[in-house]
Amino acid sequence: ESFEGQIMLMRKDQSRFFAFMIMKPRTNSSEEKNIVVVSLQDIDREKRIERSMRENQYEDLVKIANGVAHELRNPLVSIGGFMRRLYKSCRSVDEHDRYYEFILVNLKKIERLVEKVDAFSMIPKPCLVLESVKSIVERTLVLHADDFKNKAVQLNLELEEMVLRADQALVSKALSVLIENALDALPKGGKLSVSCASRDTEWRLSVTDNGCGIDPKDMPFLFNPFFSTKADGAGIDLAGVKRIMDSLSGRVEVTSTKGKGTTFVLVFPVE
Repeated sequence: ESFEGQIMLMRKDQSRFFAFMIMKPRTNSSEEKNIVVVSLQDIDREKRIERSMRENQYEDLVKIANGVAHELRNPLVSIGGFMRRLYKSCRSVDEHDRYYEFILVNLKKIERLVEKVDAFSMIPKPCLVLESVKSIVERTLVLHADDFKNKAVQLNLELEEMVLRADQALVSKALSVLIENALDALPKGGKLSVSCASRDTEWRLSVTDNGCGIDPKDMPFLFNPFFSTKADGAGIDLAGVKRIMDSLSGRVEVTSTKGKGTTFVLVFPVE
């Protein structure tokens, strides 16, 4: 069979490198023999340049995000503390309780946003070790067991056993965001499917829901930080997923049909 695609090879010194390989069967008519023609192109340098460009795209944004989170954290703590003191010393009518609760709720929203910005800017360098991806998925799903039950969401699993070099914490974090997004799309219950399978030189982890779907006009902006279709959302979670996948030399894909559902796919290189 013919093959055309990216692979990872090993040099004599045991170092690995990316190559683009074309392999095609041919027939040598003069000798009446079947042969295989193999063409290899070393693309390791191109891969390094591509990764460097992706990292540089985030550099300024990460610095800004980190600075914003740092500058907001201390004032938030002070505001919360002084607000509680004022409430205890000045409360005189029942309506003050409503004002107090309103301030508390919104302070907590800002605190959650600061935490998300902090998490986005502080994503660690991956620590790649051999991991069972099926095990990572199962451990992550346990964290959301109560959500599935409370929202009456039916969970379907199709997990192919696969071992690859990955960072368990980062993969679990990215998967959790996709599960939470899917649950948000199923406020009245529904079906959520998680599947994983290998394809050529890639390994694909998919999260599918049969919820409301995504408006086509919003699709190009899904992974932009602070873009959100939710009234109280910041949109930074999916940007964090993209950043995680970039750090793992992978990517994230999404397909959606309005009114029928959405599928997010985490795509990892097998090597």
